[in-house]
Amino acid sequence: MSFQLSRLRQDLVELGKLGRKNSRRIEHKEELDDSSGLFRPAGSERNRASRDYIIERMKSAGLEVEFDAVGNIYGIKRANASSAGREDDDREAVMTGSHIDSVRDGGQFDGALGVVSALEVLRALSEEDFTHSRDLIAVVLTAEEGSAFPRGLVGSEYISGRSSADELLSLKDERGRTLKQALSGYRGDFELDISRLAAFIELHPEQGPHLAESGIPLGLVERITGISWVRFTIRGEADHAGTTPMSGRSDALVASSHLIAEIDDLAGELARKSDSSPVATAGELNVHPGAANIVPGRVDMKVDIRDADEENMIRLRDKIMEAAHNLKQQKGMEVESEVLFHLSPAVCAREILSTLERAASARDIETMSMMSGAAHDAQNFAGVTDTAMLFLPSVGGISHSPHEWTEWNDIEKGGLVLSGALRDLSGC
Repeated sequence: MSFQLSRLRQDLVELGKLGRKNSRRIEHKEELDDSSGLFRPAGSERNRASRDYIIERMKSAGLEVEFDAVGNIYGIKRANASSAGREDDDREAVMTGSHIDSVRDGGQFDGALGVVSALEVLRALSEEDFTHSRDLIAVVLTAEEGSAFPRGLVGSEYISGRSSADELLSLKDERGRTLKQALSGYRGDFELDISRLAAFIELHPEQGPHLAESGIPLGLVERITGISWVRFTIRGEADHAGTTPMSGRSDALVASSHLIAEIDDLAGELARKSDSSPVATAGELNVHPGAANIVPGRVDMKVDIRDADEENMIRLRDKIMEAAHNLKQQKGMEVESEVLFHLSPAVCAREILSTLERAASARDIETMSMMSGAAHDAQNFAGVTDTAMLFLPSVGGISHSPHEWTEWNDIEKGGLVLSGALRDLSGC
């Protein structure tokens, strides 16, 4: 078999370099420090450089490269055998991949691991002249993280039919630039017919501690958490920090701090009373006017709410929104709220999980079943085609951090299992 960890490693390290301000190449965990983080949001120069790198590597591997309306990149290895005898001849492709955009100060494996693993598996199969009757596709999905535009999972939203190209391309970043403008040069007329897709597999770091703590190298994801983002605007009154007495203030940041504490209490209480794992995070605050000598007059805040149980997630979201609007009565604040997006929890396909399990067993690689507490493109696909996720350990459970790491030997195991599954699903 021509699967080569050395090539996969080289590509991941090079993508990491392209994503860092200091352009450092990092191959070993011991080289990580606080300056190791990536930031390549959709539309940024680092994101464009990373896209160009993957496109070049796809072409050099002999893959047919296509772009769709929202900038998803497809590296296609066309079928080279007849589909005669297959019971589901209308399902003509198997796809695998992930994203290359990142959060601020993210790690070099988040998303990129799934993209580069897909590239290496298809590259290796091409070198072997592997015979298959379904197209094999490595995909780079656009704007998964939501770090530049006010919505994540953009590429899979489009492919799965959850949102139109026009709706997504009109999204604006903080500078007022549209996604359409940000994707200049990376949009095309290729259309993936999701009804013809036999399977989608996303390989990804776990981003949590379970695999690392158990010592098991691969996780088979059975369920993916749902996610709701809510934006709150809390308005008080800006005033002079020195001349305004404490009793006469309408401080929007103080009111927001009370809401944040209540969000934590509400999520904790629901978690104690339920069998699922509801969580809520107030992770983004913008304070206006944002000066030390001015009482804050307005706070813009985003809250992230998740659970694998959709009813619980909606219940928690409603309680948080009620608590926010109670600030008017309690603190004299004006409050506006907007649900930015809502993504239901997803269930992965048993058939594809069994395929991954067989591929791991054939290589004597241990697996465990688990849930994903992070949202992924796979959950958009899960509602429209057979979908599964394969997790690899995150050392220390760390992710969305400059100190994120996955060991190379675990990455090799994941690539080998992904290769085995694609062989099984490819139609021959």
